[in-house]
Amino acid sequence: MLLIKNAKIIDGTGGLPFLGDVLVRDGLISEIGNLKNRKIEHVLDVNGQYLIPGIIDINTSSDHYFTLFSDKDQESFLSQGVTTIIGGHCGVSLAPSYSGEFYGMENWSIPHGHNVNWHGIDGLLKTIEKNGLGVNFGTFIGYNSVRGNILGDQKRDLTINEIKVAKKIITSGLEEGAIGISLGLGFIDGKSISHKEIVEALEPVKKMDRIFSVHLKNYKENLERSISDILNISESTGVTTLISHLNPIIGFEKSFGNAIGSLSKKSNNKIYFDSYASEWSLLPIQFMLPDWVKFGKVEDILNKIKEKNSREKIISEIEYFNPQNIQIAHSKILPHLEGKTIEDYSTNRGISAKEAILELLEKSKFQMSIFIKNINHDYALMNLLENNAVLSSNAPGFNFEKSGLNHERNLNIFSNFFKFSENSKKITIESAVRKTTSLPASILGIKNRGVIAKNFIADIAILDKNWKAREVFIKGKKVFSEGKSLNKLGGKILKK
Repeated sequence: MLLIKNAKIIDGTGGLPFLGDVLVRDGLISEIGNLKNRKIEHVLDVNGQYLIPGIIDINTSSDHYFTLFSDKDQESFLSQGVTTIIGGHCGVSLAPSYSGEFYGMENWSIPHGHNVNWHGIDGLLKTIEKNGLGVNFGTFIGYNSVRGNILGDQKRDLTINEIKVAKKIITSGLEEGAIGISLGLGFIDGKSISHKEIVEALEPVKKMDRIFSVHLKNYKENLERSISDILNISESTGVTTLISHLNPIIGFEKSFGNAIGSLSKKSNNKIYFDSYASEWSLLPIQFMLPDWVKFGKVEDILNKIKEKNSREKIISEIEYFNPQNIQIAHSKILPHLEGKTIEDYSTNRGISAKEAILELLEKSKFQMSIFIKNINHDYALMNLLENNAVLSSNAPGFNFEKSGLNHERNLNIFSNFFKFSENSKKITIESAVRKTTSLPASILGIKNRGVIAKNFIADIAILDKNWKAREVFIKGKKVFSEGKSLNKLGGKILKK
């Protein structure tokens, strides 16, 4: 048993904070209240620090960047009080993988050296469980990945029989524990998927009462149309829908405001969206390329970059950017460049900023991610005040030795929002905590987590005055303390 005493408890329900003690027994919250006179062997006096439910990060990319396997502690998440992460977004998941291929994963990383010993969701989850993980993990099944397993590299509509096969794969994945299905409409293999095919694919999702997560076709000038299309699909199917990483991109605030207005009218109709309250996005460097060249096999893209005429066309079509506002985050092949800006690199090489992007793509063989300052931070914060908004990181977890990823974009998403709410007249701290705990748990259908309540699983974060994690517990076991992971790999696999 463990007694956590003298805590300022924010229980995740949206209720007012209160002072109290929490007794943990056999991995569960046993009692809450004034328990100071209890004779318990293990006592942790937190001296008025905040005690909240372990944060549930509804949209992460540890699977897309393969840090589920390379950085199993997921220390960056634990340091923020995150105890549960959800993967498989944007239409791309680690399963199914019937041929050993990860269709769509090249949009984030090239999975060299990863031994695929699974085919479906069940095999994937068993592999992660056997390997161990520092946080709880659940996943969507990616529809783009499903299509890739059927079509290979072909880009076309599914036939009637192929749609039947896709629905069988989806049904199997949901039966094996997938939280729902995700769709990436913004990628080359997703842009042309028909409304009819999407509705067909969502039939087993509706039947099994699961979730539909969608990366929109356009987040800029055509955002309103993209939102309208998804609202129509959600309403016609009745499926609970989560729009991924809906953030106000600089220069497109008007479209964003109109889109949020449309969503606000649907706040009671099972439509949600997640957003990260940061001015920085974390993206694979190839996302700087025009759409017609950024997606596909690496060899094909590199050939287009090398060919003189197509290279000139690519450079002319790369959108303007401030090279000071793009920073190299992580590269396995070029780690000495981590932390450098595109301006640093282009100046050192004596080439233009756009040429620098292409050269870095070639030299890194697409194994590079960047931070880009492209989000209107004030709008992003206001966005999260909406009733149907959930805070997420949309980031991979990593261990702290990966210095390139040690950036406020990846480390302060939750603490910065809590600080904002603490000083805001527009949202209370208890409402902010709810958006990271019981609300995502409710959307995802995760039971007995996300609230500090009797008989709930003891996933608990103790936060200091700066809203950074001091101690983190998963199922009652301490996994993070005083700024570092305890290497317990205490995470559990979450199945629907």
